[in-house]
Amino acid sequence: MSRIPKMSAPGVLALALLLLLIAPLSAKDVAGVLTSVDPYYHSVTLIGAFGDARTFRTRADTQVVIDGEKRSTGELRARDRVVLVYELEADEMVATVILATRE
Repeated sequence: MSRIPKMSAPGVLALALLLLLIAPLSAKDVAGVLTSVDPYYHSVTLIGAFGDARTFRTRADTQVVIDGEKRSTGELRARDRVVLVYELEADEMVATVILATRE
């Protein structure tokens, strides 16, 4: 069984503050570790704090920030720690913002 690495308190605080500034009010967010990134199906899968796996669709306009720099979804990797903002569209979870950190 793999363990999810913990984020430092300042890192979590910075990500939460950034989320408050850029996330629309109707959005929801989740934190976890990416387990897969599938550019062909435009999706990412993460494991949340309670060990639950969730898959989110990405769009061309999904905003990605990796270690404070704006990037593309193609640059995400498994094992990135993320805070993901998503919206429900036709019963599907769609990522609008992905904030990632790497060790």
